[in-house]
Amino acid sequence: MNTPETFDTPTGPQSNAPFDSFSDPENIDIIEAASGIGSWEWNLKSNLIHWTPETYRIFGRDPGTPLSVALIREWVHPEDRDSWEASYQNCLEGKGAFRKSFRVRLKDGPYRWVRAQGNLIRSESGEPSRLCGHIIDETDLREREQALSDIEKRMSQYEAIAKIGRWEWDVLNDKVTWSREIFRFFEVSPDGEAPPLAEQHKLFLPDEFERLNQALEQAVKVNKPYAIKLKRIASDGSQRVCLARGNIIRNEEGKVVKLWGYLEDITELEVIDQEREMLRVAIEQSDEMVLITDADEKIIYANPALEKKTGYSLSELRGQTPRVFKSEQHSAEFYEQMWAILKRGETWHGHLINRHRDDKLYTEEATITPVSDSSGKITHYIALKQDITEKLQQQKKIDETQKLESVGRLAGGVAHDFNNMLQIIIGHVEHAMKLSDPDNPLLSTLDSIGDVARRSGNLTAQLLAFAREQAAMPVDLCANEKLDALLKMLRRLLGEDITVCMDMPEEHLYMRIDPVQFDQIITNLCVNARDAIGKKGCICLSLEVVHADDLYCATHPEIEQGEYVGIFVDDNGSGIPEDVLEHIFEPFFTTKPKDEGTGLGLSTVHGIVKQNNGHIFVHSEVGKGTQFTMLFPRTGPPELEEADERGPMMDVEMTGTVMVVEDEPMILELNAICLRDLGLDVVSAGDPEEAINLAKRSDKLFDVLMTDVVMPKMNGHELAKEIQKIHPQVKVLYMSGYPADVVSRKGLLPDSTKFLRKPYSMEDLVAAMKALL
Repeated sequence: MNTPETFDTPTGPQSNAPFDSFSDPENIDIIEAASGIGSWEWNLKSNLIHWTPETYRIFGRDPGTPLSVALIREWVHPEDRDSWEASYQNCLEGKGAFRKSFRVRLKDGPYRWVRAQGNLIRSESGEPSRLCGHIIDETDLREREQALSDIEKRMSQYEAIAKIGRWEWDVLNDKVTWSREIFRFFEVSPDGEAPPLAEQHKLFLPDEFERLNQALEQAVKVNKPYAIKLKRIASDGSQRVCLARGNIIRNEEGKVVKLWGYLEDITELEVIDQEREMLRVAIEQSDEMVLITDADEKIIYANPALEKKTGYSLSELRGQTPRVFKSEQHSAEFYEQMWAILKRGETWHGHLINRHRDDKLYTEEATITPVSDSSGKITHYIALKQDITEKLQQQKKIDETQKLESVGRLAGGVAHDFNNMLQIIIGHVEHAMKLSDPDNPLLSTLDSIGDVARRSGNLTAQLLAFAREQAAMPVDLCANEKLDALLKMLRRLLGEDITVCMDMPEEHLYMRIDPVQFDQIITNLCVNARDAIGKKGCICLSLEVVHADDLYCATHPEIEQGEYVGIFVDDNGSGIPEDVLEHIFEPFFTTKPKDEGTGLGLSTVHGIVKQNNGHIFVHSEVGKGTQFTMLFPRTGPPELEEADERGPMMDVEMTGTVMVVEDEPMILELNAICLRDLGLDVVSAGDPEEAINLAKRSDKLFDVLMTDVVMPKMNGHELAKEIQKIHPQVKVLYMSGYPADVVSRKGLLPDSTKFLRKPYSMEDLVAAMKALL
């Protein structure tokens, strides 16, 4: 059979002549126009093609236009021509009907989708005779299909972005349909079909599918949509979470025929929610205060720590500005500078003094950070704040303690140097007295100077005790005499507006305590009493014997039976409130105004009393005054020391050679004079290096090395070891402005050494030399 392109296609009127088969063309045209279906016929013998008017319309051609296979081929879209020819060629060869959709170009240029269908008709002899069929315009259908396809693609894209997939369950046919995103979530190939509902339990963790079934049953029962979170384990071992939602469709009889809904992959959202929840719990439970405002500084959130600290609830704070906490303790410039930093989008760090709802002030360490959106516009401010009021108070007390320690170290150094000066005064006074006639009227003056110098030495002992450079040295002292000696000093210290009176028994009461510590506790209590009085008032010091019998110990269980010396300090001041009374002996606790108290006075008193096996009590009434009671175990008078049998210095004669080493020239000279007056041969050195050189060059055998302990370059003990290498037989006498226990504690003295503490008298020096020689 020839191909259509080789047929001769005649032109002219005969090509459009009606066929016998169209007996009523007018009716056929009406029907085709109404249905949009055109008819066509191709006579294979005459090679004539006939179209009905509707077919011309579909092809966009004028009725009567000459037709040929070659011409129609030109109208077919180039991309569709080969398949179009193959389709009708197969039909001509008897391989099936001609069915083909293709695009044809209209007369005015654009293409239109058409669908042609035809069958081969044979003659009575069985030869192919005609190819007849119909054609329909499917452009609108194609466009609708394309639109639906585009919508489906967009839906798939939207679902992929949102991680939401659609599902449907045809209950009657038990057919489950999934969109592509659900296949992805369950890691199932989208080329297959969704598994039946009965098999979907394999997709979830144990018990999860049972929860889904229960949700379905409940939804059917109450006829309402359901929503449930379900979990599964992915192929990589991670846990995935989805939110499944569904609804019910019933038929007219009310029977459930379909369920549909969607499934959302919320794994990442769950992680974010968990992190957000963890952050929320952390903020809610944090001791650090958190405050969030909007861009207009209106408070939108405050955590419980801030509510507790400020006394305001979140409902009270919401909508207000942080100015609700303003204390008027900062200047307007302070806030202007702070907000200038924040408005620039920078973080502000600093301290704020704010006001509690009950008007109490507190100090907070704050970090305020602006929060900006993607455009850089500030949307919120977040403040993280910590109450540092107590921390600052503690730091202040630590600083005050360090100041006291610095003062103590200074006092220790001053005491050491002062003792050297007193040594010079005492030495010169005693030397002058030695050289004077017994009837010289200046002797009494010199004796007074010496007495004052020796009493000044007691002051340095108090300085060293204050500096803790001297260990407590308790003695059996008479409390009556000690208080009486303190009276003049206390009146001068407390001022003219405070009357100090004493009530003491005639019997002398003895107690064992360091005299310096005794002065310290009485002075501290009296100064405290003066501060409580404020202006004019009275302080009374009294002594009495307290008998701690069974009855007394029953009400004071911390006290053992026995006799105690009771010391009472009463004042008529403002008194101490009950809530303060229990804290007064705590270190750093004070009720005095800012910068007027360290909180160390009463704690020091308490420590000294306990150190000396005593007890302290306080009784107070607001507006009536306070009484401090101290009880110390009662002792007897100290044993009398044997009379000193040293005798006058003038009567002492000694022999031997003494090397004196002292970096203070005047003390060096005085010691040399005194020792020579005793008949001793003296070699003097102003520093350890000179002493070592003299020892090496000297032909003399030194009997005694008398050396200061604290000297530049080398201490006395180190010098003694060097001298003993040259003169092994030499004995050593140490001297220092520090007590022996202090220099021993510092490693400057060996144990069991002969020692003179400055200021010492010449009699002390003579006695020490007699013991060594």
